[in-house]
Amino acid sequence: MKLVGLAEKPPEGPNAIPDYANGWELAVTQINDKGGVCGQKIDFERLAMSPTDVATAKVAYLSAIDKKADITFGMNSSTIVLAVAPEVLKAATPNIYLSAASQVFLGAANGVGNEWGFIIRPRNAGSATIQADYLTKELGKKKIGLLCAIGAFGDASCAVAKPAIEAAGATVVSQQSAATDATNLTTQILAFKNAGADAVLSFEFPNPEVVLFNQMSDNSFNVPVMGGASSGLAIATKNVKADALKNVLGIDDCVPVSDTINPPAKDFTAAYKAKYNIDPGYAAAEAYDSVYLAAEALKTAGKLDKKALADALRTITYQGVCEKYKADAGQGLHHASYIESFDAAGKPLVVKAVSIPAPAGGG
Repeated sequence: MKLVGLAEKPPEGPNAIPDYANGWELAVTQINDKGGVCGQKIDFERLAMSPTDVATAKVAYLSAIDKKADITFGMNSSTIVLAVAPEVLKAATPNIYLSAASQVFLGAANGVGNEWGFIIRPRNAGSATIQADYLTKELGKKKIGLLCAIGAFGDASCAVAKPAIEAAGATVVSQQSAATDATNLTTQILAFKNAGADAVLSFEFPNPEVVLFNQMSDNSFNVPVMGGASSGLAIATKNVKADALKNVLGIDDCVPVSDTINPPAKDFTAAYKAKYNIDPGYAAAEAYDSVYLAAEALKTAGKLDKKALADALRTITYQGVCEKYKADAGQGLHHASYIESFDAAGKPLVVKAVSIPAPAGGG
């Protein structure tokens, strides 16, 4: 079975994180050490894929297909997912996406979803609404500063979050944008502060969120800042200042180090930390789960046939680290997330579990 993972790891790009490569590697090693799948070892290869450069991302994907991949994993940003999804259709090869742009789900309005694409992350739109509701309805914040990454992810998330904020009786007092490789956000932070924001909701990539958290502290802007799934990844870099941590909130697809719901999380966390000397986050767990889902699909299909593998991914139920995965009508596999805060050492603390269901009829 040939599997190809598509994501950067440090130092291959400014937004690279080690989580995807580590998660894939750990799962493949475990499976092969036990004899492989159906008597065959997994042949795994990782190719670097930029989360921002569409042209090079397409080249990376086509290279994976040239390598005769039976299943591919990757595309960890909305911009790349939307650009490469048509190539996934042409290649007729199952792919498990690492980003959950609304348009990539099968049946979505004006979508690019197709029978070969499966999504291991909860829907971005559902997550954006939950974050907005948490700040306004549960924390009672009325004046929100909204930070939107330039590109498909930021545009779509902010387009959902803003009306949710307003529906809760709060106001977006300042909406700012920033590049996904931003290294200075002082202008945006001062705009929020001067507008009287009592909370910030950010839809950005992890590295700019390191900047956001630190510069909010530097500018004595001490309000809650909800940074989505990028919060945990930003803090995992160990570059967020200690005095900034107290204000940070996030929402993660899963929190393996604190999980009490999914039984495999404990063993995964121990194995990951033993191998890499760091705690795993949701991205590593989903990469790991992707490999095991592929293995389960092969067991169910009984043969290395791409259509049979895709059919299996549509029908199997698999208990992974993050979720008991089961495809919905839109081929989404994951339907839960966790609001989290962080302790003084940066360890995530689960505040509450939330459900992100599929919309009726797919999409």
